[in-house]
Amino acid sequence: RSHLLFQQTDPTLVDAYNDNILHMAELYGMELDAQMVVLSACNSGIGRLNRAEGLMSLSRAFSYSGVESIIMSMWSVPDQSTAELMIDFYKQLKKGLPKDEALRAAKLSYLENNDDPLFAHPYFWSGFLSIGQQQALYKKSNNGFLFGGLTLICFVIGGFYLSRKN
Repeated sequence: RSHLLFQQTDPTLVDAYNDNILHMAELYGMELDAQMVVLSACNSGIGRLNRAEGLMSLSRAFSYSGVESIIMSMWSVPDQSTAELMIDFYKQLKKGLPKDEALRAAKLSYLENNDDPLFAHPYFWSGFLSIGQQQALYKKSNNGFLFGGLTLICFVIGGFYLSRKN
C-alpha cells in the first residue's frame, strides 16, 4: 500500500486515471531512465516482508523500474536533520563525489555542525543509506585549469601577433 502523493495545482487534471498518487504497484510497470532517486521521506526503505519476494518497499519498486541508485530512509528521521543532511548531500554530489561518499560527507558535516550532543545520536543522521550504482553524477570540474590554459594560449598568440606586427 506504499505510495507517493503529488500535489496537482490544476484540479481539472485530476480524474480516475490521474489521481496524483503513485502506488508502489504502478512503479513495477514503469521503465524509468533515472540515475538516482532520493526517497527522503520517513521509512521509504522499509516495507512488508513477503516470504516469496523479500522486502516489498518503494525503494525496491524504483529499483525494479530501472533506477540505477536509490537513497532511502530506514526509519522516521526528524524533518530538521533530514533537511540539513539532504542539502549537504546535494552539495557534495555537485562537487563530484560518488553517491555513497557524498552521503557519508553529509553525515560527517551534520555531526560537526551540531553543538547539541542530543543531535549526535545516530537516530538523527544515520537513517539514510544508498543502494545501487555509486558512481558520481557529476564529473569534477577542471575549469580552473582549462581557463588558465586558454589564457596562456591567448597571451602566446597575442604576443606572437604583436611581435610580427612590429
